[in-house]
Amino acid sequence: MVVDGVYEITMQTPMGKHRGKLTLKTSGNVLTGTNETPLGTMSFTGTVEDDKIQWTERIETPMGSVTITCKGMVEGDKISGQVITPFGNIPFEGERKSGE
Repeated sequence: MVVDGVYEITMQTPMGKHRGKLTLKTSGNVLTGTNETPLGTMSFTGTVEDDKIQWTERIETPMGSVTITCKGMVEGDKISGQVITPFGNIPFEGERKSGE
């Protein structure tokens, strides 16, 4: 399964919908990318196994620095998953807008 590409995503946060751009690139089982959100742009390294992806980010919030884990799945041009935070899980979904 190819997960490389740029995805426009929507996260369903407790404060409403947040839109972002997720850029993914794989090399073997290594996943790298950037996550552009209203909180800024974060780079990350993670893993990919078939159509499943996972990575961890450290983000700055109004409440301080927080580590989050993102787990998702790519099916065709669709992506979906969960952002696991200390404050609860946030679902996300999106669609690939371009490839490599």
